[in-house]
Amino acid sequence: MGKQADRSEEIAFLILEDVLGIRIFLADSNQVDGNVDGRWTHDGRSGVVEITGPPAEEQMRAFATAERKGEQSLETGSVERHHNRLAEYLSLQLAEPWAAANVAKLNAVDADERHLFLVARTVYDHEYYARLSDTYENGPVERINALALPEGISDVWFEGRAARGFTKLDPMTVRVARYNRLAGWSTRDVTLEEQQLPAPKIVADTAAAGWRRPRNRS
Repeated sequence: MGKQADRSEEIAFLILEDVLGIRIFLADSNQVDGNVDGRWTHDGRSGVVEITGPPAEEQMRAFATAERKGEQSLETGSVERHHNRLAEYLSLQLAEPWAAANVAKLNAVDADERHLFLVARTVYDHEYYARLSDTYENGPVERINALALPEGISDVWFEGRAARGFTKLDPMTVRVARYNRLAGWSTRDVTLEEQQLPAPKIVADTAAAGWRRPRNRS
């Protein structure tokens, strides 16, 4: 007991709560290996969620090292856009070992709904996820086909672009794409108060001590 959600988990939890009208509790608050991240019951139905994303250990270490040195961390190289084939590419991504391990955790739980919430940790993966919910006001619309969901999974969520006010402590609006096995694609903008979120781990926190008040989910 006593474990708190980290920043990525809390952002995902708040988004799901806003869209689904539920209240999420930490399923792994007792820190037992193999538990999913969150669970809920609502209107007689149960649900679980796992927050994960493509591995990026090397890039995250580079971010942390640059932050300690007061330097910028940049990603270099090129990225395949997979234009109008993005859903097919992401379907293959969901079959990769890192995704399969998280799907197995979800399928090991008896629940009516099993949700996978994907967070991008690199610029390249974030570009893919963001394009699922972009409005394309100044460019061509992405043709997003059906997603091949892993067996037993009801929903996959993709965290997209975020925008906030003038300071790092202003509210943040996150655009998210959701693929439901029955309903298909939908998008939503969710506004989050920075005070509700844990402090970021990589960059320095500009909030005063005691200002943050994330929800106790244990």
